[in-house]
Amino acid sequence: MISCVRHVAGGRAVMCLVAWLTVTAALPSVAASQMLAPSEAVNARIAVAANQRLATWFTPPDPGTSPGETVVLLPGVLGSSFSMRHLTAALTAAGHPVLVIDPLGMGASDRPPDADYSLQSQALRVLAVLDSLKLSRVRIAAHGTSATIALHAAAQAPDRFMHVVSIAGGPVSSQKTDGVQAALRIARLLDTPVGRHLARRKFAAQFRQRSASHDWLTDRVLSEYLAPLSTDLRGTLRGLQRMGDAADTVHLASMLESVQAPVTLLTGAVSTPGLPTSEQQLLLRNHVQTLRVLVVHGAGSMLHEEKPGEVVRAITCCLRR
Repeated sequence: MISCVRHVAGGRAVMCLVAWLTVTAALPSVAASQMLAPSEAVNARIAVAANQRLATWFTPPDPGTSPGETVVLLPGVLGSSFSMRHLTAALTAAGHPVLVIDPLGMGASDRPPDADYSLQSQALRVLAVLDSLKLSRVRIAAHGTSATIALHAAAQAPDRFMHVVSIAGGPVSSQKTDGVQAALRIARLLDTPVGRHLARRKFAAQFRQRSASHDWLTDRVLSEYLAPLSTDLRGTLRGLQRMGDAADTVHLASMLESVQAPVTLLTGAVSTPGLPTSEQQLLLRNHVQTLRVLVVHGAGSMLHEEKPGEVVRAITCCLRR
C-alpha cells in the first residue's frame, strides 16, 4: 500500500490510496556482481561527441514492439548501471525492452575534463543515445539528480517521451548537490589503502543516512557502488568537480512547463537526505502539466534498492497508460 497524490494542471490535488493488486513482474534475486542480463542484452559505449562515450546496457525491442515500450533508466550520481539491477531484472523478465545509460562522468561513462556537465547538456547526450539506437519514443525513469536530466530531455524533445518517472529526484538547477559533494569527498580518499578504508566507511554511512532499511547494503553491493569511482580516480575527481561547477541557463519553471509527458514522482515516506523537498514538489506541482506523487512507505531516498518492487510497479503502471 502506498499513498498517492495526483496533481493536474491548475494545481488541483486528489488524495488516494493505491494498493498494488496485480503484480506485473516478480523480482528475481540478483547477484551483486551482475545485472542479471538476458543473453540478448548489449553492453556498449556510445560516442555522443569527441571524447564523450556513454556506457549503456540495452535489451533491444523485438520486431513489432510498439513505440514507447522501451524503458530508459538513468542512475543517480552515487550509482551506476549496477544500481538499476533490480529494475532491469524485473522489467526484462516482464518482456519490456530496457536501456540503462550512465550519464557523462558517472558509472562506466567517460569523464572528459573539458566537457559541459550541465544538466541541459547531459539531456542532449541522452537524446543522442536514443538517436544512435533509433528509439523514437520511450518512457524514462531516473534516480536523484538524474531525474532533472530526464525532465530536460522530455522538455527538449516532448514528442519522444511518453512518461517520466522520478525516483526520489526533485528538480535542480545544477549538480552541485549533496550527492555530488559527498562523492567528491569520498573520491579524494581513494588514493591510499588507509584512505580507501575510510572512503568505504563514509560511502556506507551516506547510503545508511539515505535509507530507511539497511538490509540491501551488503559488502558486495558497496564494493560495486565504489568501483566506478576508483577505476579512474583522477578522471572521477575532474568529472565530479566539473559537475559541481556546471550550471544550467534555462529557468527550471520554464523547462518544466515544456514537459508534455505525465510525470510520476516517487518519494519515500521516511525522511532522509536526498528526498525531494517541499519546495521542489511545489515547483513540479505548479509547472508540470500532469503530476502524480507516490509515497512509498518504509523507504527513504534509495527507493530502487529498498523497495524495488514498488518502483517497478510504478514504471509498469505507466506502461499501461
